[in-house]
Amino acid sequence: MNNINLNSKTWIAILIAFHLVLGLMTVKFRFVSALLAISVLLFGMYYIYRNKNANGEAHFLAGYIMGAEVYFRMTSSGLPWDFARYAMIPMLILGLVLEDRNREKPWIILLYFLLMLPAIYLTVDYYMETDFSEIRKRITFNLFGPLLLTVSTFYFYKREFSLKEFETLSRWIIYPIVMTSAYIFLNVGDYTAVEFTYSSNATSSGGFSGNQVSIVFGLGILILGINILLGNKVFYSSLIDVGLIVLFTFQGLMTFSRGGLLTGILALSFGAFVYYFSSIERFLLFLKVNLLKFVLAGVLGVSAFMYTNEMTGGFLYARYFNVKEDGYKVKDDVTTGRGDISVGDLELFIDRDYVGVGAGVSMKERPVMRDFAAHIEFTRMLAEHGLLGLISLLIMILFPFLHFFKVLIKGETLFIFTSLMTVSLISMTHAAMRLTMIGLLYGMAFIYISYHTEKKGSSGKIDKNSKV
Repeated sequence: MNNINLNSKTWIAILIAFHLVLGLMTVKFRFVSALLAISVLLFGMYYIYRNKNANGEAHFLAGYIMGAEVYFRMTSSGLPWDFARYAMIPMLILGLVLEDRNREKPWIILLYFLLMLPAIYLTVDYYMETDFSEIRKRITFNLFGPLLLTVSTFYFYKREFSLKEFETLSRWIIYPIVMTSAYIFLNVGDYTAVEFTYSSNATSSGGFSGNQVSIVFGLGILILGINILLGNKVFYSSLIDVGLIVLFTFQGLMTFSRGGLLTGILALSFGAFVYYFSSIERFLLFLKVNLLKFVLAGVLGVSAFMYTNEMTGGFLYARYFNVKEDGYKVKDDVTTGRGDISVGDLELFIDRDYVGVGAGVSMKERPVMRDFAAHIEFTRMLAEHGLLGLISLLIMILFPFLHFFKVLIKGETLFIFTSLMTVSLISMTHAAMRLTMIGLLYGMAFIYISYHTEKKGSSGKIDKNSKV
């Protein structure tokens, strides 16, 4: 196995074909997704243990599972809903414990998580008269996301990557998204036969949550976009990388769920803006090399939107801009209830004397939108964890804010940090911690690109001998 170069062109082509076939097969044989998930977990833990994570097996596998999480859920595989978290956390911990590395530890993030634990008592007390499974469900649903964020940050904090290693990690994230794309295409069939409305569309999302499908395609666009702007070729051809971005954009638009797709595009744009405008040298690089890429990206994006809007009979425009053709609003609440949930959580925070109601209890106790799980992680932390949640929230936000200034002159590290952290934090405003992507990317943002081995010159190519 160690002698097989999975980064060679031949193996990349084989693995792309393999994942396309898996995605298509899963439409008829649902057990394929469960078999894949269990195989990745078991063989993954074995290779991490055998190699003592010397080759970064833990983060490659975690990235793969992150990309496959929605696929595992939407295929009704019989796996636990939070299988991805249950798999990632022990993988990252095992890799962290076994590897021979000595890096600075972000202990403040451990405090972020520990401050949430007292709320478990309130949860147990609230659900005391129900069965234990309800207590377990509420705690795992609301606290395993923060736990993954904590473990991920410890694992990735100041971990050195070369640009080539980041490209490889990106490839393993994209493989399962390609598989998800194939599954959705075959599952949907004829997109023109789908009946579109002014709401998120489960049918065009492969029969699953449009928000989660949109998020995973937004992730694919973000990861591919970062690599294109850094001069990497994830699949050894810029045309293939751009083609996948167009494909993911189309399928993301077809979900009619705005949050995930817009978050990925916004994070990529903001990361690029900070990167290119943080120094004169990088701004000149932008003008010489990448300005045309942005213009072409804009043209492709607008074209994809117009084409998709025509396919949907104008409903896509109405969905994104919240207006009908006659100019009237489609919905008064553009947040589709998330605003009401967050207001209710804030009221809980104040009315309960800033103590909190317990992890997973806010959906039962808020004055409005009861029985709806929190979609905004920030207000959930306040409602369910009280003042301790407020301190935890400040740590979660201020820690990356202070780190930003440490990497302000670090070029590619700055770009990756800003993009990944932005998508993680913004995703918390519409998906809380529902997906592992949010916690894993928060930690992954703290990687350091090894400038002493690689640096991009003004031509946009990698100069192996230059240093920052």
